[in-house]
Amino acid sequence: MYKINFNNLDYIRYKLHTIKFKKLKSKFNCFRLQTKKTMSNSTATFFFFFVFLLVVSSTVSVADPEKTINEILPSFGFPLGLLPDSVSYTLSDERSLIVQFASSCQIQLDDDLVSYDKTISATLKLGRIDNLEGMKIRKLLIWLNVDSIQVDLPPGGSIYFKIGLINKTVGVEEFKNVHPCVAGVRYGNRNSTIPDV
Repeated sequence: MYKINFNNLDYIRYKLHTIKFKKLKSKFNCFRLQTKKTMSNSTATFFFFFVFLLVVSSTVSVADPEKTINEILPSFGFPLGLLPDSVSYTLSDERSLIVQFASSCQIQLDDDLVSYDKTISATLKLGRIDNLEGMKIRKLLIWLNVDSIQVDLPPGGSIYFKIGLINKTVGVEEFKNVHPCVAGVRYGNRNSTIPDV
């Protein structure tokens, strides 16, 4: 028969206790690491979202009665002269934009003629103008509606016009200056105006 010595029993209890403690400790550490990761990920996500909202709200302002639309456009990443001089504009909290010109007008960009109706409407977002109505580009002899306009963020050297299934890329230098909205054609940065035919 096997005799159990008190010392052997204590040793067995100690070993069992140690094994249980190690298992519990490893489970606790695993839980603690998961909680730390979850907390750090959610904290980082919240912090990033908060900073993003702060930056967007400080750079993007709703219609300021003291500023023209051309002065507002750079805060959305667009060049100053993307639109000709306007009479008035409204920009809602939902970024719905309506621009009024004195009359419909045309400007010449690169090898294309761009036409603006007396009123254009769109949705203005950071780096994008969507749901655009009232702007057309003439390709060969056909007038095509411009659906949206996009710029790279941070602003690069090109502006992208979406015309149906076609994408037209134009250099930013074409929009460096604000063009006056006059009946007729204004050729890029030149001062000559040719009457509308």
